Amino acid sequence: MAARVEPARLVPRDLDDAALVAVISEARLADCRALCEEVGQRRLTAAVPALEALCRRFKGFGLEHAVPEQVAALRGLEAIRTREAGAAVSRIIADGVVQGPGLYDAVHVAATLGCRLPPSVSLHLLRHNDPGVRAATCRCTRMPRSYGCKRLPRGSRRGNVRPILLGRTEPLFLSLLIPGSGTCRLAEAVGGTWAAVTGLTRSRSSRF
Repeated sequence: MAARVEPARLVPRDLDDAALVAVISEARLADCRALCEEVGQRRLTAAVPALEALCRRFKGFGLEHAVPEQVAALRGLEAIRTREAGAAVSRIIADGVVQGPGLYDAVHVAATLGCRLPPSVSLHLLRHNDPGVRAATCRCTRMPRSYGCKRLPRGSRRGNVRPILLGRTEPLFLSLLIPGSGTCRLAEAVGGTWAAVTGLTRSRSSRF
């Protein structure tokens, strides 16, 4: 029986932009990382749909081990750093394209790109078993207007930091208001994990 001949590996730097984008979505594992790194270095916004398609190609896999192609695609989107790249990462997370250990990479890329995940997705991820996923999700959380801020009793204050509970009937979030900063720092308080992050603007309903 004739020996199987492996196709030659691609050399990403030798490809022009159009050719590079064209081969990404169907790239082999042997070429995938180098291709995604190349589009990231070139910051090719045109490659965003192809990187998203590469991630979606492996939807349903990765429950026990991260899928290398998905991680490479996410790193490529992170390097491109455009609004389109952030929107693609948000869709990937919201649609459950990445799961298992790879979800850690996805939410950390989302946090780096300043993504704002839908509240329903954030609430689900804030209950994740991995504290790293919960912490990164805090940085991507966009609470609906119906979630107001309310003060805790005076005895709960610590120094110049005042805790605020966010929510209606379930105290899922704890916010730390730094006086004079104009921002609320959201601390995830599910499962005893605290992760202070920026990004949630002060609610008009709370005044100090």
